[in-house]
Amino acid sequence: MLLHGALPHSYLEESVKQAKEKFRHHWLSEKESYQQSKRQKVRNILIVAYQRSGSTLTSEILQHGGSTSFFSMEPLWQTYRTCQRHINGICCPNNTCRSPLYHKEEINNTLSVFRAIYTCNFATLSYEVLKSFETFVSTGHEYVKKLKCFNYSSKHLKEHGFSAHYNDCIENLTRLCKSSSVIIIKTLRIDIKLANMLKTLLDNLYIVHLLRDPRAILHSRAKAGTLTRDSIHAQSKALCSMMYKNFVDASKNADIHTLLYERLVLKPQKVVKQLYKFCDLNFTIDASEWLHSFTNISVANTLKNRHRGNFAPYPKRSYEVSRKWRKTIFVKVNGIIQNSCDAILGVLGLRVFREEKELRNLAINVLIR
Repeated sequence: MLLHGALPHSYLEESVKQAKEKFRHHWLSEKESYQQSKRQKVRNILIVAYQRSGSTLTSEILQHGGSTSFFSMEPLWQTYRTCQRHINGICCPNNTCRSPLYHKEEINNTLSVFRAIYTCNFATLSYEVLKSFETFVSTGHEYVKKLKCFNYSSKHLKEHGFSAHYNDCIENLTRLCKSSSVIIIKTLRIDIKLANMLKTLLDNLYIVHLLRDPRAILHSRAKAGTLTRDSIHAQSKALCSMMYKNFVDASKNADIHTLLYERLVLKPQKVVKQLYKFCDLNFTIDASEWLHSFTNISVANTLKNRHRGNFAPYPKRSYEVSRKWRKTIFVKVNGIIQNSCDAILGVLGLRVFREEKELRNLAINVLIR
């Protein structure tokens, strides 16, 4: 017999069960919200640059803006080598272009690669893309290089398949990526228009457009042996028309940060502080001290650090290095580049040298304003 107002035992059990289930759902919801919040704090940064434009230094600087960072250098390299991906197809340094193989080919292909990296989903990336972690000094490079996970040819893959350590490298990259507060991709192979379209499709993306004096870029390419067989006039015209178009496209969008290499090396503390603010990174005392030491190292110590490899960042006197081209570039070549690049030199505020005496005098700043 039940007392007045007492509830049946079965009813109490059901109430407790419902309360537990409600708590469980609440806990899972809180956990999911926390994980989502934690993920949203990750800064996804895309550096759009040009070959020999100071992108290695810029990438290294951005990696010091968070407690932990993950860096992917040139993930599109193996697929398109020195060519660039545009909305309307593929264009190469020799000025030859092709149309997309299908509608939205470039945005779909590029988006799939970048999204996989920004979400740490490396298992979905093609072997060609993963090879970039073996070739360039990206995060996990030493581990990947040691185990030789992604350094085989297409022929070897067909005959022998993936290496025994393939999955180990995937897991290592995934772990490093998921533990990072900043994820950075540096690419030389897309234009600003395509990058801007990606911003509408990728969450929490900060785009940095890095520019450098085209005379310095082409002189550096000549020293590195990466110029094409085309005339310097054709190559400078192709480079500068692309730079100018990208500059104009970036200027229309406040969500794209335009960074000039010459300003970065002239006043690194001031410029990096602005860069960090745009990317929502913390310019800490440690970051400031590292930046000073990395860009002001002695000549002797610079030479000691060069053993790191062609694509590895190393400390140097950045401002002095940035001006060296003016001492050795041929006057005739300088004149040809200036004539082809007057538009981009003008909007970037870079001085045009009319006489050799002015060109060689490093006391005259290349920056007009």
